[in-house]
Amino acid sequence: MRKVKITADAVLAIIRGIFGDEEVNFKVSDPAAYEAWQGRTVEDILNVEYYTFKHRPANTEKLIEGILEKEGEVNRLAALDRAFCLCSLGNVERLYSKDVDLAVLDASLEYYIQTDKAKLVEALIENANLKISGLRHRVEFPDADEDGENEIRKAVVFFGRPAVGDILPTTPFGEVSLIEVPVTIMLAPNVASYSDYEVSVSFTDTEGKEQTVALPLTSFSVPVTMTQTATPHINDPQNTGSINLSRARSFVLVFEGRYD
Repeated sequence: MRKVKITADAVLAIIRGIFGDEEVNFKVSDPAAYEAWQGRTVEDILNVEYYTFKHRPANTEKLIEGILEKEGEVNRLAALDRAFCLCSLGNVERLYSKDVDLAVLDASLEYYIQTDKAKLVEALIENANLKISGLRHRVEFPDADEDGENEIRKAVVFFGRPAVGDILPTTPFGEVSLIEVPVTIMLAPNVASYSDYEVSVSFTDTEGKEQTVALPLTSFSVPVTMTQTATPHINDPQNTGSINLSRARSFVLVFEGRYD
């Protein structure tokens, strides 16, 4: 098995893929929220530019120039509503083996964002944890050997709680908060897991209609149970044996979680 090349860009691509899910990137419908936020997605409202140490966020002047060149007009005040987020790698622990490629890595998201959007960052992270909790995602890493074939892995991702490190009251973007979100990612080879197998179960609902549901399988076993009786020999006890009276075979299916 070839090793994967773990970079901040590759980790950021995994995180951005999670944030792009429609269940995570929800539309704001809270009546207490600003009127300008109603009906818009969280990512659209946050207006965050994600980057790594290998790249620098474009300044507002270049942003305006790019929009003017592309669209011909731009709202300069809207450009000041943007925010930034730096993705950086921390410690990476690998299982040192030539045959197995396992790794646990720490990363962090450092937001530079308007203070009134801090609650949206918290909601985005919480939705991401609810969506991915306990699941192994298929992720793709650029090929380290550069032969054109990317490496596929399964990843379990955990987001920590957003923590406000500092508040800057006067910036070109208004009052800005520095928010850090720790991230832990466990990488494993692209092997089968319980969620790769499903069992279809048919049943009759309360209205008498036949329904079918597919459930992911945690484990499967086939135990065999036998009932025996001893056949002792009074004058020859060393030859005591047993006779099988019955044998039963059962199938045990274990499903994970609760499914409605």
